[in-house]
Amino acid sequence: MPPPDVVAAFGDYYGPTMNAFDTAEANGKAADLEQELVALFSTQNESDDEDSTSIPATFLRVTVTV
Repeated sequence: MPPPDVVAAFGDYYGPTMNAFDTAEANGKAADLEQELVALFSTQNESDDEDSTSIPATFLRVTVTV
């Protein structure tokens, strides 16, 4: 899936991105947000295939018990 399609999927299914798009839409900035995210995903994409997106990320989970 190319970066623009990944951005669309995040906007449709990933809560924080959905909220960002909802807020941007309310302020007339949804197109700007989409353009910025596509640019970000495109620059970070490490895939050699233009129809794929591969963005390495690190995830750290911290659990504190009191």
